[in-house]
This record gives sequence, structure tokens and C-alpha cells, in this order.
Amino acid sequence: MINFLSGEVILKKDSYLTVLVSGVGFKVNIAAGVFGRATVGKKINLYTYLQVREDNLSLFGFDSEEELFLFEKIISVSGIGPKAGLSILSALGAKELKKSIDESRPEIIVSVPGVGKKTAERLVLELSGKLERIEGRKTDDAYSALTGLGYSAREADAALKNVSGDLSAEERVKQALKAIRQ
Repeated sequence: MINFLSGEVILKKDSYLTVLVSGVGFKVNIAAGVFGRATVGKKINLYTYLQVREDNLSLFGFDSEEELFLFEKIISVSGIGPKAGLSILSALGAKELKKSIDESRPEIIVSVPGVGKKTAERLVLELSGKLERIEGRKTDDAYSALTGLGYSAREADAALKNVSGDLSAEERVKQALKAIRQ
């Protein structure tokens, strides 16, 4: 749905920014890295993830597609929601988190407040070997479309796994939706 925002920062709080885009102010939950570079009155570009709930819409903003991709992978793990995922990313940073997962070191992730041993171990187990696309990942419009429709990162990955990359994004989405319905 909302995959990218570009606008002026009009409010900066500890955990979120308000970004003015064409007269509309978007509240965007952010990681520590984004907070550090955001300045009120200056333009900012953010890759975003929209969480849709029955009673709430929440935007989460990131510096790069790679960071967004990692966030989507984190929240695809059972028991880790967007706020916890953002907390993990903020505390460790994308490189350190990826390294701890690649090296199967859940003890690093446990150092994040609110993350227990079992959650850290599950994160390492479920994401081990699945982050190779994080470096230099190109935009995958079909993947973005599926996650924009509300499918989790895991569901989108699974649905696109056997779909040819030679098809148009629209055809890839159609094929993936057929796979999901089966």
C-alpha cells in the first residue's frame, strides 16, 4: 500500500516522526538510525511498511530497502510483531543483526530489552540462510504488492518461490495469488 514516503519532517519524537507529504502528515514509527539523521524542517525519504489491523493503521519507516526487507523477515517469525522487530533493529542495527543470525549467535539478540532466549533462538533458526538477499536487494514489485495486500513476508516469499522471475510483476502477483489460494 504505502511503500515509500518523501516529505518534510514536521515533528520528531523518540520513536516516531511526522512527515508532511502533499499536505498530509504521516506518523511513521522509526528505528534509531532514522531518528539520528532526521531533522525537523528538512526533507526525508523513507521506505515504509504499513501494518493493517482492525482498529489501527501503523507506518514503520526505514532508511533503505535492505533495512525494510530485514524488518519484514524479522516480523515473519512467530511471536515477533512490528514494534518488537523495530526494537531489535534499533538496538542491533541491520549489519549486527544479520551477522548474529548468519553466525547462529542468539546470545547477541538476547541483549535487546524485551527479547528472551527462546525468541532469539527462534529468530536465528527461522531466518538462518534466508537473509542472503539483504545485500544489494533489488526492488521486487511482486513481493511489495503481496506484502502491501497484507500477506506476511514469509507468505510472499513462499508464494513467489516457484514463480518465474521472467514474468511481469503483474503476472508474478497473479501466479503467487493462485499458489496462496491452493
